[in-house]
Amino acid sequence: GEEDVQPKAAAISDRLAPLLPNDIPPAQFLTAAIIEANKLDDDVSARSVGIAVFNAAAMGLMFGPMGHVYLIPYKKQVQCIPGYKGFLDLAYSSGFLKRCNAEVVLRGEAFEQWHDSNGPQLSHKIPLERNLQRAEVIAAYCTYETVAGGKANVVVPRSELDKVDTKKNVWASEYIAMCKKTPIRRASKEWKLTR
Repeated sequence: GEEDVQPKAAAISDRLAPLLPNDIPPAQFLTAAIIEANKLDDDVSARSVGIAVFNAAAMGLMFGPMGHVYLIPYKKQVQCIPGYKGFLDLAYSSGFLKRCNAEVVLRGEAFEQWHDSNGPQLSHKIPLERNLQRAEVIAAYCTYETVAGGKANVVVPRSELDKVDTKKNVWASEYIAMCKKTPIRRASKEWKLTR
């Protein structure tokens, strides 16, 4: 009954508290995690959901509309996968990143990529009116600058986006955000991502 749920929720919240950063209340995190878990099919492993939730807490990333972290089923197991805002949050909170911008390139937009003595460069002229639809995306990229002064960019063409696009779960509902996440995720392999 409902009287059994309260002590269990409090016990889980108490176990999450040491993992979470001070700015995320455990009860709020647990509520967001439950909302996210309720979106999953009934046949996923409850144990894998619990592990994924605790992994998200350990990373200090919050479930919900901000897109910091998602519960993604693979077969009957669930993993917590940071969204691009989650990767950015980790990189900023670690003191590694000074700036990072992610964008998609749409068919017909002026985009150039080149290397010179300053390293990889790009130019993208973004019109005010854009048709942000799956069919129009030809690439995604991120540009970033580290606190130490390093600058770089990562460009992912549509052919590579298509290789990671599952066309389900978050890729189905948040395609543009997932496209932006892809170059950030690739760039983050070089970043310091601890809180």
